[in-house]
Amino acid sequence: MFGGDEKRLKFWCDSIALEAVLDRIPTAEVIVKEEGRNLLLAKVCGDGAEMWLRGQGEHVEIL
Repeated sequence: MFGGDEKRLKFWCDSIALEAVLDRIPTAEVIVKEEGRNLLLAKVCGDGAEMWLRGQGEHVEIL
């Protein structure tokens, strides 16, 4: 999304927002599936992906 240092993000995502998250952050992988939500791990550069995730409100919880 944006240039910068590479970092890893770990976050919970509601199933309703999963497709949008996977489209926006192609490096994201589902590592745990629970009822109604998913735990994802993604490699990103810079802060753009994290800012976008925070904009998803209650559908995403960054760990």
